[in-house]
Formats: sequence, structure tokens, C-alpha cells
Amino acid sequence: MRIDLKHEEILSLKDAANSIPAIDGKSPHLSTVWRWARKGLNGVRLDYVRIGRRVCTSREAINRFVNALAEKDAESLSRAIPPRSPDVAKTSRVRQAQKRDANRALDEQGL
Repeated sequence: MRIDLKHEEILSLKDAANSIPAIDGKSPHLSTVWRWARKGLNGVRLDYVRIGRRVCTSREAINRFVNALAEKDAESLSRAIPPRSPDVAKTSRVRQAQKRDANRALDEQGL
């Protein structure tokens, strides 16, 4: 999405860096915000505009950026940890029963 100059609160990158809540007492550096705009983070880029020689973003663009990062994280987590199907649990129970039977049979043979 592009920045709407008429409806969004425009910020310099320095002001944008200062407007992001501090984590562990540290706000992101101006160069970090610039990198988010130019290169992105995890495939998500911060929207920005050039107004003359100045590079600006908006409070709304920052909000879209951090929400898109959170969505990306949620997507990667859902792909990384597939939900456990009932068949897997059943298979585990079957294997455990087979192990018990095998150990019992070995014990009976004195092995």
C-alpha cells in the first residue's frame, strides 16, 4: 500500500524512529528505519515517500509494517509446526504397545 499524503500523518525517518515504542529502553535507530524502507525485513517493506530530498514515512505505514511482520511470523509458525493429527497420536500409542509386547517377549525368553 502506498502512503496517502492527504490522510496519513507524515513523519521524517528520524521522527518515525523516535515514535516507535522503545523495547528494552531502546528505540530503533534512524538507519534501521531507513533499512526497513529500502530493503525490508523478512520480505516486508516499510512504505515511504520522497518529498523533495527528504525521505518520509507515516505513522500509519509504521502500523501496517509491524502488523505485516506479525502476520508473517504467524504464517511461518503455522507452517513450521504442523498440527498434530490424531493418527500420529494413535501411531505413537501403537508403537508404545508394540515395544511393551516386544520387551515382554524378550523378558519371557530371558534376553
